[in-house]
Amino acid sequence: MNQVILTLFFGLITIYLWDKINISKYWKLIITLFILWLSAFSNWDYYIILLCLIFYFFREDPKKMWALYTVVALLYIFTIRLFANPFHFAFTMDFQIHKLGMFLVPLFFLMYNGKSGKKSAFNKWFFYIFYPGHLLILGIIRFIM
Repeated sequence: MNQVILTLFFGLITIYLWDKINISKYWKLIITLFILWLSAFSNWDYYIILLCLIFYFFREDPKKMWALYTVVALLYIFTIRLFANPFHFAFTMDFQIHKLGMFLVPLFFLMYNGKSGKKSAFNKWFFYIFYPGHLLILGIIRFIM
């Protein structure tokens, strides 16, 4: 599996397709379905691409955006996979509790007031050090165990 960056790239391509490419909606839909199928090779399958499209199309209508986000999050949490293997159709479902964190995303949007946070050197360097540092520590723990 590839990292989530590949899936985000697919999401970016899909948004670009719908926003900038001047072809019929029929072909946009066909290409989007193909990109969704391609995303079966990446970490988050089609969920990220659907979320990118939801955030893009419904950015002016928060109620619809969060309602659709909830539907996609539930699909992800219950791991409803339409393409368990990219080369044949399969339907699998299992509940994975660690994915409930997806429901924290709307809270972050609700807490954001549109203003930039404090710009202190501590805040800047803490996150520059913390992120790679905690990944290094988790990698060492994983290697040891």
